[in-house]
Amino acid sequence: MKTYLKYWGPLFLILGLALWLRVYQLSANPPSLNWDEVSHGYNAYSIAKTGRDEWGKPWPMIFRAYGDYKLPLYIYLTVLPVKLFGLSPISVRLISVLAGLGLTYVAYLLGRFLWKKQGWALLAALLTAISPWSVFVSRIAVEANLAAFLFALGFWLYLKKHDLWAIFAMGLAMETYNAARIAVPLIFLYWLIGKLKKKAWKSLIPTILLMALVSLPVIWQFANSTGEARLFWTTPLDQGAINRIEEQRHKSPYSPLITRLLYNRPLYFMGYIGGHYFQHFGLNFLFVQGGNNYQFSLPDHGLLFLIIAPFFFYGIFLFITERRWQWLFWLFIAFLPSAMTKDSPHVLHSLLILPLPMLLTVAGLRKTRDYLGPRSQWGGNLIIFIVLFGLAAQVSFWWRDYWRIYRPAYSWAWQYGYRQAVGYAKVHYGEYNKIIFTKRYGEPHEFVLFYWPWEPDYYQHDSHKKWNYHAHWYWVDGFDKFEFWNNWEVKKNLQILKNSNRQGKTLLVTAPGNWIPGGKLLKTINFLDGGPAFDIVAY
Repeated sequence: MKTYLKYWGPLFLILGLALWLRVYQLSANPPSLNWDEVSHGYNAYSIAKTGRDEWGKPWPMIFRAYGDYKLPLYIYLTVLPVKLFGLSPISVRLISVLAGLGLTYVAYLLGRFLWKKQGWALLAALLTAISPWSVFVSRIAVEANLAAFLFALGFWLYLKKHDLWAIFAMGLAMETYNAARIAVPLIFLYWLIGKLKKKAWKSLIPTILLMALVSLPVIWQFANSTGEARLFWTTPLDQGAINRIEEQRHKSPYSPLITRLLYNRPLYFMGYIGGHYFQHFGLNFLFVQGGNNYQFSLPDHGLLFLIIAPFFFYGIFLFITERRWQWLFWLFIAFLPSAMTKDSPHVLHSLLILPLPMLLTVAGLRKTRDYLGPRSQWGGNLIIFIVLFGLAAQVSFWWRDYWRIYRPAYSWAWQYGYRQAVGYAKVHYGEYNKIIFTKRYGEPHEFVLFYWPWEPDYYQHDSHKKWNYHAHWYWVDGFDKFEFWNNWEVKKNLQILKNSNRQGKTLLVTAPGNWIPGGKLLKTINFLDGGPAFDIVAY
């Protein structure tokens, strides 16, 4: 028993720490659910109750949502927590929490494979457990975190020669997050080339067949309008880029043929990828500032702790000199999806890299300790203690800022206030003929559906539902007695409503001050920093 505890006890403690960092007051920080999270939750709720998504499509393989077409696995896995716990932040975020916990364990397994030593594997798991990158996204319902876990698990399974299970895990990753649909086919190709070089003919046929099978949904979706719609939201080849190419052609001093060879979409795209790819290895992105999106990382804080930076880069050097080609290929392809999309470098689009940075760090730290060992009276262990002490300090500062600064200062970035606004509307629903929400903070209909929660079957068949499709987006303008207005149209529409003498009793949930005289201010909902979020007004 003592041997068992000595061997497994430290791992259980690390996994316990990982779980605690990811579930502690999960409903309170991030301070509210954003529109993607409520969309995940309500679609899971709709599937659980009717077997159809919010648009009435039975058991979809891709969810239309707002027109961004969400991949299915995270939503289907969320069905069970929603059935058990109802619609809540915990039920919606639970799958991401478990993915983050699973990623910590996979880091341990990969460390055991690399070094066959318990201590170094535990250190890889610890670095993953406390990583700001992993902790932050594990507290949000994001498909990327689940895809990162499945991708890393598939990589470990392949290293352990469980080829078919590895392909299955990678296939699930492709049904979870779009970045995996770029990285996984590339790693499939790499694995096939490896089998051809080794002349592993016996396993080649089943490998190819399973790879083809798990790729079929991806091929089908890319071939229809859902793939085109997703490409619209992510590609850097937007209208602005096309205009810049045209401008360069007009200014070119070369002949028409040379001009077209120099200034065209493929070359622009390749230049964009090259220009953005290496930013992912920059100190600023990884260790100092982090990402630019306030919903995916703590502003002005690195995705990884600064103290491990030297060992991370040293680890890359060691993997190159040791010719660990499979691992380096993972390092190479993980940042490609982010480099190919808008807002690069992007925290989520590059998440498939996890937990490789932690393993690279351990490799660098391990080699440093081995070098210092015979040259130090502490046997090289002092560097380990220094790093662990520095990590403890940086974890404390990050956790403090996450709660004391991030939660109040960035509640606006999380569409905070919708839960309170919907709750007020629900209590007073019977008192009004019409309930109007502003669209200033995103798609309000989804928050009404989620926080009520609205009966999915009724919503799917509601004859009063008004929606339209334009600009690659599905805009819901009303259902039941609810109407959803663009913020800049609120005053004009109110005046029209007032002049029509058909107003009835109206409840308006609008941006602060965005209403006309004649209304009675019933309530103001504030962001957590004290600034106003919504005015609730009666007419």
